[in-house]
Amino acid sequence: MASLDITGIVGEAKDEMIVTRSDMNHANEIYAINRKDGSMHQVTHENDEAYHSIKTGKVEMRKVTLKDGKKMSTWVIYPPDLTLTKNTLPCFTAKAARKVKYHSSIASAGISS
Repeated sequence: MASLDITGIVGEAKDEMIVTRSDMNHANEIYAINRKDGSMHQVTHENDEAYHSIKTGKVEMRKVTLKDGKKMSTWVIYPPDLTLTKNTLPCFTAKAARKVKYHSSIASAGISS
């Protein structure tokens, strides 16, 4: 299942809520969510033409354990057509899902073999 973010509520129309939505490979577009059954359909298609010529990478969510024992969600975004070998390493960033008492709420890390 792809991870996505509802990035804003635009308004309401009849039995639908109008929202903006994005994911790691796509910019915001406007979607309508049916309030009765939760189904979602895309309203705008501003970037469809551009996406036809762009290869997207695989996105994986991983949980890491922090020093205090709590879990934090991180995302690994693989380049398109990547074949992992011992000599190729993906880069990823960790985005805090909660407020953390560190110097920055965004940390970066690497994967070692």
